[in-house]
Amino acid sequence: MNAGWTRSMAVVCLLAAPLTASAQLLAAKDALTGYGHHHLNVTDVAAHIKFFADTLGGTSVAAAGQQIVKFPNVLVFLRRQAPTGGSKGSVVDHVAFSVPKLDTVLARVKAGGYPVISTATSPRVSALVMAPDNLQVELVEVKGQPTPVAMHHVHFNAPDNIVMQTWYGTVLRVKPKAYSGQTVSFALPGAQLEFTKTRDEMAPLKGRVLDHIGFEVDNMDLFLDRLEDIGAPLTAPALMPGLSIPSAFLSDPWGTSIELTEGLDKIK
Repeated sequence: MNAGWTRSMAVVCLLAAPLTASAQLLAAKDALTGYGHHHLNVTDVAAHIKFFADTLGGTSVAAAGQQIVKFPNVLVFLRRQAPTGGSKGSVVDHVAFSVPKLDTVLARVKAGGYPVISTATSPRVSALVMAPDNLQVELVEVKGQPTPVAMHHVHFNAPDNIVMQTWYGTVLRVKPKAYSGQTVSFALPGAQLEFTKTRDEMAPLKGRVLDHIGFEVDNMDLFLDRLEDIGAPLTAPALMPGLSIPSAFLSDPWGTSIELTEGLDKIK
């Protein structure tokens, strides 16, 4: 992909919507784009349901033959396929969920036998834990949050995190925040994208435990037309397997596979 076009495109500012008490997505119905889903390759579906549903508090559902764990603002799709590697060392280092009381959730994490990699009190109270298949998951304490658990952020690593932030801001039509330090970010409805500067290139996602990430869009046809106009290479739109939901794929210049969808909020 030609990275040059990413530096000159105008971007549109969106305000992040607040969390809700339901397990629905704060997606395209509230803005032009929102975070939609994580798609995992897993060796044992039941083991991931135990982590995401029983330990973190998501809701396990089956839809058209696909196993999904629902959280406020994100769906976690579980596909039984041996991953080629964990999330550490890849473009997306970890995904994160927010909880009102970190200690309570960490007690369940430890009781389930999941390693706690690290804890922190600054810049936020958080812990990094290891889910099955070496998926790194950060738990962030958000006191007063109205739901027991919700999507919080996706954390990217790249040698030039400012260019990465600009690329995503352009594609998703979001105005990035002013930056400083090693990590920069911007907010989408119901989630945040964070970008940390690294010394080395990171491995692409495809085939790893986090196979691809997904964004919900408002009006797929118009959204894809705009991406074609700015030169973003796309796959032809199709329906998600087993679901009457349109989707299309593109990749960022660093090897992150991205699925665009319209209608994930309809999954019950």
